Parts: sequence; C-alpha cells; structure tokens
Amino acid sequence: MPSPSLSLILPAFNEAQNLSATVEDAMSALSNVVSELEILIVDDGSTDATAEVGNRLASRHPVVRIIRHPRNRGYGAALRSGFAAARCDLVFFTDSDGQFRFDQVAEFMASIDAFDMVLGYRADRQDRWLRKANSRVGNWLARTLLGVRAKDINCAYKLFHRDLLQRLPLTSEGAMINTELLALAAYAGWTFHEIAVAHYPRKCGVATGAKFQVVVRTFAEYFQLRRRMADLRRS
Repeated sequence: MPSPSLSLILPAFNEAQNLSATVEDAMSALSNVVSELEILIVDDGSTDATAEVGNRLASRHPVVRIIRHPRNRGYGAALRSGFAAARCDLVFFTDSDGQFRFDQVAEFMASIDAFDMVLGYRADRQDRWLRKANSRVGNWLARTLLGVRAKDINCAYKLFHRDLLQRLPLTSEGAMINTELLALAAYAGWTFHEIAVAHYPRKCGVATGAKFQVVVRTFAEYFQLRRRMADLRRS
C-alpha cells in the first residue's frame, strides 16, 4: 500500500527563534515517510520576525506554505486556519516551539488506518508547574463534564484523517480547541488510539499558555462549549 500524504500544521506566535529548527526537523524526519508532505506554518499575528522566517522557509522549500493572521486571534484560530487549508490525506499538528520531535510520527501513521485519530500524551511533561496545574484542571473538567476520555487532552501531537477532521464544526479561537475537537469527536463516535510521546524543555521564546488573559478566555470558552454540547445531546 502506498504511503499516504501528510499535512503538517504548525501554529506559531512569536516563534522566530524556534521555527527554522522545527521545520528542518520535520522535513528530515518526514520526507521519506510520506508520499507527499506539506508544512503549513500559521503565523498568528506575531510581533517578532516569525513571518519573515516563515517566508524565507517557504521560498527555500516548496513543501512549506505560510498562512498569516494580521492580528493575534488565538491558538484555536491558528489551528482552524491550518485545518481548512490542508490538502493531504492525513493532518498532523504540533507546536512550533521545539518541545516535540517528529521521529514518532511514523508510529502514529502506522496506527491511523485502524482508528479515526491517534493522540499523543506526554510521558514526562517539561513545563512549569502553573501550566501543568492548569492542564490538570482542564483535563478533569473535560473528562467529568464533557465525556472526553483522552489522557492528555492538550498534548499538541495529534494525527487525523483530513476528510473527517474538516467535517467537525470547530469554533474555538483559543486554547479550548483541543477540548472542543475531542468533545465533538467523542459525540460523533470517533475511535482513537493513544501513544506516549517525548516532551522537551522550551529552548527559546516565552510560552503564553499560562498568561492570565489566556486562562480567563479558556474558561469562558469552556462554558460556551459545555452549553453547546448539552444542546447537541438534547437535539
């Protein structure tokens, strides 16, 4: 059976220092694994040189495309732009900050034919305590109130069939995108398989996931999603 094609989505906000290494790592690991590779960098209104770095990568490598939001809209909006633009059989997303490597993607692709999605979970999460605490609370809420059963809901290492993914009516602009995606997938009866993945410390730049405004927005989106899922179950 021929290897499938793969769209890699890389959301990026102020990741100029990390983006080149992430893209080079992806091309090195994936070029011989898939029949066709496209790398979609979604620059979410960065204020540093992320757009310039992305444009240089796109001019140097035909597999790279850059999508740019004129203003910062949020992680969910960046992922949704990437999902909508994807052209290949499979869609994989991860972050641009270098905290994940691409050497386990082949293992994910070996499992995808038997499932609707393959989800990573961080075996040893390399983040600060506040991000870990926020994630634990989010995972508990999603499991308890939304029926999401994944071990590590916000792990940015996920693989999907593009035709299924593009049917999901995703609306989250911020960090709730992972919970929304998995809640809608659970409601639709999707099957999934989980694989432990390595997680590495951030080398450059600043993580934004634990900022107060991001946390507040996440909880607002959580309650919106909870109402939406309740409406779906009643309909």
